[in-house]
Amino acid sequence: MSAQHIPSEVRSYWHILLTAMIGTGCGLLSITFYTQGLFFQPVTQEFGWTRAEFFTSYMILMLLGVVTGPLVGKLVARFGVRRVGLLGLLGHFLGYLLLAVNPGSLVLWYLSYGALSILAAGSLPITWTALVSQYFKVRLGLAIGITMSGTGVAAALAPLYVRFGLDTFGWRWTYASLGLIAWVMATLVVLAFIRRSVPTQMSRQQAPENQGGLSPSQAYLGYRFWFVSAAVFLISLAVGGLVPNFALLLAEKGVAAADIGTIISLLGVAIIAGRLSAGYLMDRIWAPLVSAIYFSGTVFGIGCLLMQGPLSIGTVGFAAIMTGLALGAELDIIAYITRRYFGSKHYAEIFGGVYVSFAVGVGVAASAWGFLVDWTENYDPILWASIALIVIANVLILLLGRYPVPEQAKRKALP
Repeated sequence: MSAQHIPSEVRSYWHILLTAMIGTGCGLLSITFYTQGLFFQPVTQEFGWTRAEFFTSYMILMLLGVVTGPLVGKLVARFGVRRVGLLGLLGHFLGYLLLAVNPGSLVLWYLSYGALSILAAGSLPITWTALVSQYFKVRLGLAIGITMSGTGVAAALAPLYVRFGLDTFGWRWTYASLGLIAWVMATLVVLAFIRRSVPTQMSRQQAPENQGGLSPSQAYLGYRFWFVSAAVFLISLAVGGLVPNFALLLAEKGVAAADIGTIISLLGVAIIAGRLSAGYLMDRIWAPLVSAIYFSGTVFGIGCLLMQGPLSIGTVGFAAIMTGLALGAELDIIAYITRRYFGSKHYAEIFGGVYVSFAVGVGVAASAWGFLVDWTENYDPILWASIALIVIANVLILLLGRYPVPEQAKRKALP
């Protein structure tokens, strides 16, 4: 593609996109979400913990997002992305060090995950999407898609490194080195491309059309905020436990251990495709319809995992692609819908409120999957329940209606 065909916003602010993408990919949500399942076997074998005990740690991490999500939104609005992001990335590394030195105490393991959730909160996508939402309007969906594709890059590459690390120098050094690599990489990019004085709100002269929107209290009083939050909770509950359990599920379905890492990396590639394609489509098509299409694909992917007998590589590959596309689109859709329905004036704070539903859903799912699988000794019941939750969430999103007309556009339309 020649330079003249690249959207002007992307040409002007490519460094913002690169920073946001790497910050997202090296942050708390990406690294932990896509690698925790790989640590299950070595950690539980050494300490004798159950599946439910191990995954309860992830529930703690995500449920603390009820507090940290809105708080990060307020901190970004007050202090800017640079400060909040740098502190969050450092906190992410420190949290991984705490996990690496655990002596075998389950209580200390839970406390370490709690500390990780708090210390690394500034590295959440709330921070990085707040940055791009102020620079992009015409290609906002594409910008968010590129930003969130950082999670897909992490999903594709981090499991490969973790598998190598586990086989080479054990789970403790793998935790520590993974945190160190993510911290150094993202910190260097943030220091290089985000100026010390950069605010999250651009001046009205630079971007007057981006300054409108609802206040948090106005958003909370409308039905759309609660419909979005409910849909996010249901989808997160449905698929939030799937990724941490994906490797274990594949093993139960008869997939060879040598193929599981490849399938998980394929999931990561599909997540990248979902990020970019969903963002591109939402710039052109009504976002709730895009959401319904992507999450309907997840239903087919989960359906493949419900097939009886040993699953072929082709079947689980298709399931990974369908699931990955939806996972890739999820946070893009949440961020885009938040921006289009509630505006950018208080975007970080409102997105922080929506993130609460995401955090609770994923947090409950991680533990619920562990408990239910331990109880039923079968993944099928939770997979069927996930399909039902996705269908309900699709209906809620489709009920959001047309995008609100910005106040500036209303004033221009007056005679």
